[in-house]
Amino acid sequence: MPMGVNRQSLIALAVTLLPRTKLGSLLQFTAVLFSVCYLTACSPVPSHSSRFSHASTITEEAGWTSELINTSIHSVRIFRPAKPDFNKQITIFIEGDGLAWLSRDRPSLNPTPINPIGLKLALSHPDSNAIYIARPCQYTDLNRCKISDWTKGRFSSSIVAAVNEAISVIKDRLGSESLILVGYSGGGAIATLIAAGRDDVKKLITVGGNLDHAIWTQHHRISPLTDSLNPIKFVDNLKDIPQWHFVGSNDQIVPPYVSESYKSAFGKSDHIQVILVEHTNHYCCWERLWGNLWLQANNKTINID
Repeated sequence: MPMGVNRQSLIALAVTLLPRTKLGSLLQFTAVLFSVCYLTACSPVPSHSSRFSHASTITEEAGWTSELINTSIHSVRIFRPAKPDFNKQITIFIEGDGLAWLSRDRPSLNPTPINPIGLKLALSHPDSNAIYIARPCQYTDLNRCKISDWTKGRFSSSIVAAVNEAISVIKDRLGSESLILVGYSGGGAIATLIAAGRDDVKKLITVGGNLDHAIWTQHHRISPLTDSLNPIKFVDNLKDIPQWHFVGSNDQIVPPYVSESYKSAFGKSDHIQVILVEHTNHYCCWERLWGNLWLQANNKTINID
């Protein structure tokens, strides 16, 4: 498979390009579907256990460990350094939507990501005070889950509350005073919604963040996320938080103008930056660039190439 291309990205692209009623759209989708089969040999989607095993392997190799936090709503999986060097401020990475859909009308039965970009960002973090939080129903059993938790309700109040509760457990356990939230893709929406309800978030960073899902679903002509909160509706709660939103110039999953739509709701605020990163799409190559992006979000000199 070509570098920068993976099964999860191809599935996501195929779903967003599913045929409408016009012949041109049908031909477009047929071409994408052919590419998916050609590049993946039409192999089956990896099982939940193999996806979990992959995450466990890459974290163990980095000296990280896994833990399950049981909130009042969902069990939430976290990965963290086995020998952390946490201080008064911790950086929390929140995963994207994962494998939410297999086709336009067929949701996945388990949203655990095939390619956990959010986790890879956390593992690439230059400081050892990072913690990764998977979305509810990822890397865990589904006893307390329903399919809407990763489809139309992926940003629902209950999903946001579960992640927020897990963050509070982590913060209290470590004795930390403040947070930096980093969200990838749909995890950017979760991070933003959590930041809107807390007073201890000192910085908000997203990578390919879905910050206005209404305009996003309109763009892709897919069903609206009717059971979800929309970050753009919480501008008043977010206007004083420094924000950095990194978007890929070639991102077809969450196009750059989604973040621009979100930014426009703040008017001429100096607290929000949308940074277009050239030669990147929704999946490639954020973990390689993360060290430099982190420096930029901390107002230090960088060189992105």
